[in-house]
Amino acid sequence: MLCQACQQRLATVHLSTLFPVEGLGEEPETERKQHLCEECADAYFASTPGMNSARGLICLSDSYRSKLYDLLEAVHLRHLTIQILRLAGEQAS
Repeated sequence: MLCQACQQRLATVHLSTLFPVEGLGEEPETERKQHLCEECADAYFASTPGMNSARGLICLSDSYRSKLYDLLEAVHLRHLTIQILRLAGEQAS
């Protein structure tokens, strides 16, 4: 599949974006799909507000993303446990 932007290179980045339909509340949503080459995807992410920092995350493999989420949950759980222990210690005093 060719890049939809330049029509010259192979599309290797595939984006799906959901947009809520105006006036219908939360549902339904319309989906916009884009198929871009690396160069056009980089240009798209660089020019789209809020997307430039997400560029690296979007390219993560499912395996790596799963490991990252597990790590984030473990750190968050550890932080919550420390908070609970502090509160328990304050109540015991």
